[in-house]
Amino acid sequence: MNATASASRPPNPARRAKATDRPSEYREKLLAAGKELFVDRGLASVSVEEVVERAGVSRATFYGLFANKIELAAAILTPVFADGARGLAQLTGLEPRAAADGLIDVYLALWRDHEAGVLLTTSLDGEFPQSVRQQHDAFVTGLL
Repeated sequence: MNATASASRPPNPARRAKATDRPSEYREKLLAAGKELFVDRGLASVSVEEVVERAGVSRATFYGLFANKIELAAAILTPVFADGARGLAQLTGLEPRAAADGLIDVYLALWRDHEAGVLLTTSLDGEFPQSVRQQHDAFVTGLL
């Protein structure tokens, strides 16, 4: 096929959809790799190079999605604190027994849905990336 024929060919919507799905696929791979590595070795001792190697993506792909590994960690932690704060907010005004039961449910749901993120929070010793500090503080406030 020559250049003229391919230029006049109508766009293939399936091909375009596949191309636009890639960033979310790559993001999920990077999140999974970050979770594994950060939990196993700690945020400080993991390099971006190790994350991209584990995820099977290029450095350019990483930097197209995240500014640095701190931003990747924030993407892992944000859902933990956001879901936790939402769950705790639903306990407001409950009788003490119901609130205690609800607190256990929130805790178990966080472990079920965000195990790696919960483990990562414990390894950071309260030193959260600035971008998730607000969610962390809202979560802690909900506990009090």
